[in-house]
Amino acid sequence: CTLIGCGEGTAVSDELVALGRSAVPSLVAHLNDTRPTTSRDEEGDGRDLLAQDVVIQCIEQIVRIGFHDPSLDSHLSNKPPAARAAVIKDIADWWTEFGEKSELEGFQGRLNKGNLYQKMTILASIENLDPKAVDSRLLLKDWYLSADWQMKPRLALALAQRGDLSTLPEIRNSVRDPIRTIPNEAVWYLVQYGDADDIRFLHAA
Repeated sequence: CTLIGCGEGTAVSDELVALGRSAVPSLVAHLNDTRPTTSRDEEGDGRDLLAQDVVIQCIEQIVRIGFHDPSLDSHLSNKPPAARAAVIKDIADWWTEFGEKSELEGFQGRLNKGNLYQKMTILASIENLDPKAVDSRLLLKDWYLSADWQMKPRLALALAQRGDLSTLPEIRNSVRDPIRTIPNEAVWYLVQYGDADDIRFLHAA
């Protein structure tokens, strides 16, 4: 379970999240709080988690932005000191710049921050608030050009869902390349957006 929304054991963090953005300044001030909590790292070595691990989850839940990559380090306190300090500074700097601005502006300030999953989540949040606030297809194409092969199909799907099939030839050629390991999303892309020849190739593969 996360450190939020798990019943009686997370009552304090749930109350903080319920306060919304008014709680964020105090939470930011406690990002360096290394006091142990009663929660344990069930995904790692079972050690006691620290107050800063609860704090960052509260902040991310309130502002709906991910500031660190949990696939690399499940909790903030798992990170090496320099990486942990960088995340804390990133949050503090973002809040200083966008804390008094609209949610939309706060999202726009994160569009090119973090990993691809985080950026795509932010893009979707912006589109939900104001579809005209960003040129989604232009942005996705830019990310597509710099992405590695494993991530290109995810971006191609996002572009296709927005009416842009310009990546179809490259995805098609890559799927037919016998030396590549093909991501499932590339196959799914061709199933959805390819032609009859693509379907025949996939059936025969």
